Amino acid sequence: MTSPIPVDDKSYTCGAQVLYLSTTSPILVKTPSESAFRQLTFLRMAFFKKMLKKINKKWYPQSVLVGSPVTTAQVAKRLAAESTVSPADVAAVLTSLGPVMADYMSQGRSVKLDGIGSFYFTAVSAKGGVDAAEKVSANQIVGVRVRFNPETHYERGGGSRVATRGLTDTPIEWEEWKGEEKKKKKKKEEGGIGQHGN
Repeated sequence: MTSPIPVDDKSYTCGAQVLYLSTTSPILVKTPSESAFRQLTFLRMAFFKKMLKKINKKWYPQSVLVGSPVTTAQVAKRLAAESTVSPADVAAVLTSLGPVMADYMSQGRSVKLDGIGSFYFTAVSAKGGVDAAEKVSANQIVGVRVRFNPETHYERGGGSRVATRGLTDTPIEWEEWKGEEKKKKKKKEEGGIGQHGN
């Protein structure tokens, strides 16, 4: 049996050391106060907060991002733990992925990654437009956006075809976020050093 590889994600695990056996197996967890790892069934949990919409004065759940963003190094360690590739090799491939995708998309092609979805460029045109098709030119293009379409899977269910978006077919347990919102820095008194405008 392959030894589990520790994944450093203290922002999510609150300081506990986590060992991933695989994406389908339970994980092993050891907090700083424990001497041995214990098995824990990992429940993928996302968070929401209650938001009042001004347009209709109704309340809705809104997803919340918690902790710091997962880094390339963390993803590389996780992928290495589930394969025979070293974290350094995985990190090198991930670092090269962006430029390679951009090169293909700059040729007018989309890039489809199995299990993830398709990426492609769209043009951003200057406002106003022109009066006739003959006047349309590349000079009107002022920028480029990257678009992403998750991979879609179709399955038969209840006599009809059901579509499932890639990356969203992972079981998720939604929990109301009870943590504190990041406090905004107070503006210094007028005339103080380092004062920022609105």
